Formats: sequence, structure tokens, C-alpha cells
Amino acid sequence: MGRYGPGSVEHGHELLKFSDVLSAQLEEECRRELDKDPLRTGSLPARLTPLAAEARAALREAAGVFRAHFGEGDRRCREAEEKMGQLTL
Repeated sequence: MGRYGPGSVEHGHELLKFSDVLSAQLEEECRRELDKDPLRTGSLPARLTPLAAEARAALREAAGVFRAHFGEGDRRCREAEEKMGQLTL
């Protein structure tokens, strides 16, 4: 495992940042959906499911990178796993 590139700690941090961008976009889109229909309840609109799935995939990969470098209990690994739990599919 190198310093840069796939599987590197740097790559794991970039994946966390990417997932933050995707999550912010997802939140904004959900807010727009609620503005259109304030009484809407239930699951994520179908058009947003791929966005949430991409954010989860980035977080899953980041957790794997940090787990490989630092072990299961590492704070970065836990952070990625907690963020995955906050995303709704």
C-alpha cells in the first residue's frame, strides 16, 4: 500500500470528502422534494437512490482502507461506518 493511489490513507480521506459532497447534495435534493410536497413521508425518491448508493459505496471503501491501515477500532473507520448508518436507502 503506497502513500498515494488506491488503497492509500490519502485515498481514504478523499473518499470521505467525496461522500460528504454526495451527502450534502442528497440532503439538498430531499429538501427540494419536501418543498414540493410538505406532507411527503416514506422512503427516498427513486431518482435519489443512486446518489445515496454512491455515497454508501464511497464510505464502505473508505472504511475498508482505514481498517486495512489502522484496524477495526480506528476513529476514521468508525466515522465512515457511522456516516453509512445515517444514509437512508
